[in-house]
Amino acid sequence: MILLATTILLNQGACDITSCDWFDIDHRAHLLVQACGEGPRERPRDADCIRAMSAIWGTETAGTWSVFPPYNGTGCGPAQVVPHPLWGNTRLGRGPTPSCSELRVPRVGLRWGVKVLRAKAIKFGWRPARVFEAYNGSDRREAYALAALRRWAR
Repeated sequence: MILLATTILLNQGACDITSCDWFDIDHRAHLLVQACGEGPRERPRDADCIRAMSAIWGTETAGTWSVFPPYNGTGCGPAQVVPHPLWGNTRLGRGPTPSCSELRVPRVGLRWGVKVLRAKAIKFGWRPARVFEAYNGSDRREAYALAALRRWAR
């Protein structure tokens, strides 16, 4: 799975804007594999999960796949999850998201990004265009979905 995640990251352009050595790309691949391998086996899973989270991560960090992206005013961490006191889905469980400082830890932020991604996939079915649009709740969600789909298709 690590090799697959590395290939997906490179195909989606993880080293196009910023230079990255083997350690950087391997570390990012490990984070994706860990995030997608935890929790219930809801869709997306395995390669689909890694492709989708990599596309979201790249879109949220403007093509840098930064492990510690700057705070943009709403979301926190590499997947830009918005802290919420009551988040959930009946299949995935309910409860608060971690705080913003906790979401900035790459492993935690990506794991919660996968939870949000799976919750959107449960609600809307596993249609990447619709799920990417639902992942981003801003006024620019259609542009966001197009950017994520471009990365997804690479």
